[in-house]
Amino acid sequence: MIETLRDYCRLFISPEYADDLAQGFIMQEQNWEGPLAVNDQVDRTLLQWQILENKVGAKINSNYRFQMGLMRAYYDAYIKQRLVYETHLEYKAKDCLRQAKTIGSLEAIKNAQNTLNKALLQPVATGLKQKCEVLSDSLYKNIGCQLSVEKHGAKSRTRGAFMDGIDEPLNNIAWLTSQFSEINKMESEDEKLSAIDRLLNRTNPGPGGFYDNMGTHGSKRRIKNTISWEEDPGTLDSPRFSFNYTIDDPDEKNFPLAWKNQVTTIYETPLVLFYEHLDPLASYSLKVAYVGRITGTLRLVADEKYTVHDLLQTGEAQIREFRIPRAATEDGYLELKWTCGEGQRGTQVAEIWLIKN
Repeated sequence: MIETLRDYCRLFISPEYADDLAQGFIMQEQNWEGPLAVNDQVDRTLLQWQILENKVGAKINSNYRFQMGLMRAYYDAYIKQRLVYETHLEYKAKDCLRQAKTIGSLEAIKNAQNTLNKALLQPVATGLKQKCEVLSDSLYKNIGCQLSVEKHGAKSRTRGAFMDGIDEPLNNIAWLTSQFSEINKMESEDEKLSAIDRLLNRTNPGPGGFYDNMGTHGSKRRIKNTISWEEDPGTLDSPRFSFNYTIDDPDEKNFPLAWKNQVTTIYETPLVLFYEHLDPLASYSLKVAYVGRITGTLRLVADEKYTVHDLLQTGEAQIREFRIPRAATEDGYLELKWTCGEGQRGTQVAEIWLIKN
């Protein structure tokens, strides 16, 4: 691969900097390995592209292929800094909510909302964003690259206009704000405090339970039917991770951020998850969010023989709950297998709570 990249850079950008550029493109692939918030490679990648930017001269800096690599380096770094900052703000906002019983629900909610709003009022890394805007305009001027609907005439946000999403929230500000509005409408303080407690414990499966956000890197440990990239490079027979754009959905504010990412299978490929260390003396129930672009019918079977639910329609933004047959968990293990209806597009699962009763 490196020799191919060197040839590409030598031919289309600069023979003098072919190796440096090729290494830079490889580093950008490493930007997407693992969770972004803890990926130090993103910062090193930007530094090396900035060094190239400062030494290659005006001719190469105006080369659109170089600009595309430079844009990626700045964009990844900007998103990472925003992710770290906005995640921190959400944690601080939840700390505000935890004071509700002491300072009152309305004051706690106001403090939490003010904390979340800092992402808009006190943004970070604005210089990186401005650089992305300059490069996107230059790419439009050079080759007609349409990275924005309004500025460059792109067809839609989901058709390559990624500059229109550069400031999309990376925490749950939209969903939390909608929850705050509903809580403030409640009549009694006890109702409001109970609602705040449910909000803070939304992903808590309770003692002895299990929670999985199936669109995250950590959820891979549950997936049993993963096939190696060498055997299945197109993930046709293996689960993949997908992102559901809901930019134009009027109900987007009601979606937790976790619902925008799912584990997905294509067509007849099943999704198989495995749980261990269960209490053999306990019974369990399952809560699951079937949210994503793929809608249709799904069937769920435990341990290949116990039907948890037969084919049911998915696509509605809701959490469903089912009982797990006791016989499926009495050995301390549980396998869950989802399949779609015949001829349908596949399976998508966003969140799972396995709750010990």
